[in-house]
Amino acid sequence: MIDSFLSSAMELVRSGGQVMIPLLMISVWLWSVIILTGLEIMVWAPGKPNSRSQELSMRTVRLLMEKKMTNSQKINRRILAGIVTQTTSPLRSGVQTIKLLSTIAPLLGLLGTVNGMISTFDVVAQFGTGNAKALASGISEAMVTTQTGLVVAVPGMIAGLILESKTRKIKERLESYGLGLLKRNGTARGKEL
Repeated sequence: MIDSFLSSAMELVRSGGQVMIPLLMISVWLWSVIILTGLEIMVWAPGKPNSRSQELSMRTVRLLMEKKMTNSQKINRRILAGIVTQTTSPLRSGVQTIKLLSTIAPLLGLLGTVNGMISTFDVVAQFGTGNAKALASGISEAMVTTQTGLVVAVPGMIAGLILESKTRKIKERLESYGLGLLKRNGTARGKEL
């Protein structure tokens, strides 16, 4: 069963032409980033309010805020925004990579489509329309690469949107925590934040 699956996969790669190799590499890279970013975000799951990653991030926000806090509400809020952005940067970077790779995949599929159609026209120019097998090869390359590009891109785009939403919630949670710190520290100093 595994042998037949592998031989089918290899035949699909062969029929798609040269563009299939970068498409497969992008697919592996894309799913690696999705899994790693997803695992990091899962540590922040709402059902785990005291997760280690969340505690470390909140502790980082608290320590940096205590270290950098001024007497100005406006400056403190800017400092908080910078700290939260820095803390969530690895998650946002993963999401941006997912979106980028999901955008590249269909473009590579389109490149394969163009290559396949050029091959088809070359066959028509050389042999006319009488060589159905050669014509089918070019058309197959065009369709397989288009299909593969979309199969790689669509799930990647969906995963990117889901992970982006979760990253935004994490950022909002850290901002809320930081604003609470500012309010407590401002009240302790006799200031209204």
